[in-house]
Amino acid sequence: MAKSKPETTQRARRRKPKTASGYAHLVESIGGLIDAARQRVAQTVNTEMARLYWEIGRHIVEDEQGGSDWAQYGARRLEHPSADLTQRYGRGFSLRTLLYMG
Repeated sequence: MAKSKPETTQRARRRKPKTASGYAHLVESIGGLIDAARQRVAQTVNTEMARLYWEIGRHIVEDEQGGSDWAQYGARRLEHPSADLTQRYGRGFSLRTLLYMG
């Protein structure tokens, strides 16, 4: 047999209203989820940036060494890539930064 509408309304009235402390707990719980997610995102970004810089350094070293055991170090070799990368991707690819990566 189908429930009548007045029964449903009476059940809704019997529920306790949310208290201020219940609301504060809800906001704190949601805030904890947001904070934890932001922490994971930051950690993932940091890990990926470290991997990126390591790979860039590996490419620089391989290019400088050109297959030999010894590198012919010189900042001039990185001037053009630095300028091109900075123009294409913005800050973070200065000559000094590329030298640190390599």
